[in-house]
Amino acid sequence: MSSQFDPRSPVTWGVGVLVRGPVGVGGVPIVALGPLVAPASAASVSISPPAGSQNETFTVSGEGLQPGLALDINFKSPGGTVFSTAAMNKVVVVDGGGSFGFDINPVTDFSSESAGTWLVQVCVTGTDDCVQTDFKISG
Repeated sequence: MSSQFDPRSPVTWGVGVLVRGPVGVGGVPIVALGPLVAPASAASVSISPPAGSQNETFTVSGEGLQPGLALDINFKSPGGTVFSTAAMNKVVVVDGGGSFGFDINPVTDFSSESAGTWLVQVCVTGTDDCVQTDFKISG
């Protein structure tokens, strides 16, 4: 029995793989193994949908994280422009149950940027402890 990739499923990754440094440092991220704030088996971060139009709402969410953590969420466009929650004056804090959610609408939040493959990076504020994945925005 083989499994097939379902592009409608949320992209999920464990918090056990960390990227050290800002998005795209020299074009090659440096990867280190270790927990962000919880064991990888207990924490996850995802973006849903993993692909959609610029008019759709994308949700970055996570669970199993340390309550009260402040997070910076960065979005890097195909052209290299970085949009961050900090620059948008939006604060993302992990709730008492260890979860967070953040909605983004490309047509309003990323105006004048191109469709294509984007990178989303979730970092603990004030650190370089981050997890990241990509998602696709169509025109």
